[in-house]
Amino acid sequence: EGSRESQQYFQLTHDYLVQSVRSWLTGKQRRTRSGRAALRLEELAMDWRQKPEHRNLPSLWEFLSIKMLTRESERTTTQQMLLRSASHYYALRGLAAAAILMLGLYAGWQWRGRSRARERVEQLLVARTPDVPRIVEQMQAERRWAMPLLHDAQGYLGRTLDAREQLNFSLAMLADDPAQVDVLVNRIATTQVNDLPVILHALAPYADLARETLWLKLSEPADAQQVLPLAAALASFDAESERWREIAPQVAASLVETNALYLRDWIEMLRPVAAVLADPLGELYVERLPQNAGQGNLARIALQELASRNTPLIVRALVNGIDNDFVELFDLIEGQRQDAIPLLLAELNRSPAQMDAESTMDWPAPTADVVERVEEAGGFVRADFAMCHGLRLTELQSLIDRMQESNYRPVCLRPYRDADSVLRLAVVWT
Repeated sequence: EGSRESQQYFQLTHDYLVQSVRSWLTGKQRRTRSGRAALRLEELAMDWRQKPEHRNLPSLWEFLSIKMLTRESERTTTQQMLLRSASHYYALRGLAAAAILMLGLYAGWQWRGRSRARERVEQLLVARTPDVPRIVEQMQAERRWAMPLLHDAQGYLGRTLDAREQLNFSLAMLADDPAQVDVLVNRIATTQVNDLPVILHALAPYADLARETLWLKLSEPADAQQVLPLAAALASFDAESERWREIAPQVAASLVETNALYLRDWIEMLRPVAAVLADPLGELYVERLPQNAGQGNLARIALQELASRNTPLIVRALVNGIDNDFVELFDLIEGQRQDAIPLLLAELNRSPAQMDAESTMDWPAPTADVVERVEEAGGFVRADFAMCHGLRLTELQSLIDRMQESNYRPVCLRPYRDADSVLRLAVVWT
C-alpha cells in the first residue's frame, strides 16, 4: 500500500513538474527563431520515430523554417530522415501542382487562341478589302488556329463564299499557302480600284511569278475594263519592260475612258510608267477633244499628273487645246520657261497655212441644228468663219458652247437694241 501511494505521488510530481522544468530548460532556446525551430524539429522527430506517417510530417511552412534555421550538422539521424521524407513528399506535391497548373494554362491558351481565331475569321467575312492587312497582322498570334478555319471556310461557315469573302481569305492565307498567288493574280483583272493596292502590296514578294501571267492577260484582255487593273499591276511589278511601248496606247485610251471619280487613283498606280504613257496621252488629248469633251478633259488631267515635265508635249497640247484648258496647261510650263519659250516662239513664227496643214485636230462640222440657229439669228456658217446679227442675249452662251465644239471661237461681239427695244447681239466667229 505504501509503495502504491509513493507511485501516485511520483506520477503527480512528474505531471506537474516535468513540463515546468522543460520550459525552464528550453527557455533560452525559445528566445530565438533558430532555437524555436530546433525545438519543433525535436518534437516532430519524436512523433515520427513512433509513427513514420505523412500526417506526422511538418507543414510546408515548418519544413522551410526548419531547413533555413537549423544546421544540418546538429540534426540527429531521425531528424534527417524526417526532413528527407518531407523533402520527397513536398517535391512530389509541388511537381503535381505544377503539372496541373501547366495543363490548366495550356488549356486556357488553346481556348483563348481558338476563340480569337474565330473572331478574326469572322472579321474577315465582313471586312472591306483595304482593312484585311490590319486584320491579318492582328491574326499573327492566332495563325495556328486560324489557318484550318480559312482552308475549310465553306465547311466552317456552311455556305459558299462570295467573291469579296474569297478575296479576303486568299489575302489572309497567302503567307502560308503559295497556291493563293495564282488565285490573286487571276483576280487582278476584275478587281475594283479601291481594292487593287491591297492585292499588289500582298503580291509584291511574288512579282517574278506574276509578271508573265499579267502580260499575257494584258495582251488579250477579256474586255476593256480589265486593261487598267492589269496595267496597274504591271506598273508595280515590271515598270522597266520594253513591252510597255507596245501596250501604252491601249492603256492611255482606257485611262481617258474610265470613270472620272477613279481617274486619280489609276494615275497614282500608273505613275511608275508615266514617261511611256505621256506621248499617247498627248495624242489622245488632241484627238479626243473634238469628239468627246469629257474624255479630252480626262486626258488633260492625266497629262498634268503624268507628263508635267514633258515641255514639248505640254506646249503642243497648249497650242492645240481649247481655251478652257489654257490656264491649267500654262501653269505646267510656267516653271519651265527656258525650255518652253523657244517652242512657243516657233509656234508663233509659223504661218496660218502651215498651222492648218500641220494641225492634227479633226474638228467636226457644226450640226444642222446649230447652223439653223445661226441662220435664224440672221447669219451664216462657213468652213472657217461664221456670223450673225440678231442673236438674243439668252441664247448667247449656249450657242457659243455649241460652236466651240467645232472649234469656232467668238472674236467680236456687239450688243444693240432692235426696233422693239429687245437686246440683241451681233457675233463673229473664226
